Amino acid sequence: MHFNTLNENCQTEILTWGVDSNVQVPPHYCTEASIVIEEMNYKGAYSVVTKLSGTVVISIRR
Repeated sequence: MHFNTLNENCQTEILTWGVDSNVQVPPHYCTEASIVIEEMNYKGAYSVVTKLSGTVVISIRR
């Protein structure tokens, strides 16, 4: 992440919401998923938690 400006005078409002969607991606493919939030005057940030599962091959080189 990169932040160009920081503002110390801020107003905080906490909104809690969640999305639980499964996105199936075949091997060797790329995909993009987005969430669109529509509200009259909404500016905010959200966090994403990603879980990957499967077999991982690790090569140790000396």
